[in-house]
Amino acid sequence: HDDVVDQGNVRRGVPAARIVYGNAASVLVGDFLMARALELVVEHGSRRLMDRLCATIMEMAEGEVLQLVRSGEATLSMDNYHRIIAAKTAGLFSWCCAAGAERAGASAEVVENAASLGRAFGMAFQVTDDVLDYVSGPETSGKDLANDLQQGKMTLPLLVACELDPGLLRLVKEVCAEGPSESKCSLIVSRVLASGSIERCIQMAQGHVETVGEVLRRFPRGRESEAIQRLARQILHRVS
Repeated sequence: HDDVVDQGNVRRGVPAARIVYGNAASVLVGDFLMARALELVVEHGSRRLMDRLCATIMEMAEGEVLQLVRSGEATLSMDNYHRIIAAKTAGLFSWCCAAGAERAGASAEVVENAASLGRAFGMAFQVTDDVLDYVSGPETSGKDLANDLQQGKMTLPLLVACELDPGLLRLVKEVCAEGPSESKCSLIVSRVLASGSIERCIQMAQGHVETVGEVLRRFPRGRESEAIQRLARQILHRVS
């Protein structure tokens, strides 16, 4: 579904399913997998877990729709950017962590702490994923370089770059008005990299990783919490 919506051509370094099988088959298989996932939650979970999952799926769709309607909008605010990634990515991470805690029989307080942990994890992941769109091609990130830019999406690296390089905003507005071209996209990527935006974004991702550590202190210390902390730090290694 994600590659169909984003018109992505590469996934994990190989042609995306929509390229190999077409959009129709990709959507139908995605629908089947979603139905199977819901079936498993019903079979092994609880009504509360299912309710929370349905709310999460709706939140993810709302985040994607907000991003879609804001595509090509050169003046996207930071608040709207964070709303988008909190809904479309952090919400899923949050549900996954909460589901694990609830399935293990944890208290309501622990489940909510797990949800907070996942939310911070998801925010860090999405910020670094947006950075990868500007610094890595298919051979390293498994995705097309600057695919978000080509789709008219104002993600964090570009938003920060426009703050650091005011002249860049004029070029972005031209691309939004006229449509992306290879030469203009290449120029924008170069100016984003030269602006210091990537370093600033990595610092923001680091802040979310630190939040993961803060939430982890609410849990007993042990191998599990240490493994989660290492996994959170690994997010930053994607862009280091």
